[in-house]
Amino acid sequence: MGALAQLGWRVPQQVSVISRDEDPFLSFVVPEPARYVASPRAYARSLLQPVLELLEGGAVNQRDVRLMPRFVRGASIGPAPV
Repeated sequence: MGALAQLGWRVPQQVSVISRDEDPFLSFVVPEPARYVASPRAYARSLLQPVLELLEGGAVNQRDVRLMPRFVRGASIGPAPV
């Protein structure tokens, strides 16, 4: 967003910004960027399950894991162009 500001673009009036990842410092950025937040607990559980399966039986039953992050709207999304 700093680079956009240096180029003269205004967020969210002229361009919307969505961060793919969460970082604690993002809540201090103005305007606060929209972003996706994944639950650390759900992520850890998804990693632990195959390890437990290997320890118990030697085979992993679950092949893929999809975690659905929560969307935090923030203030960096502007209206759609007309």
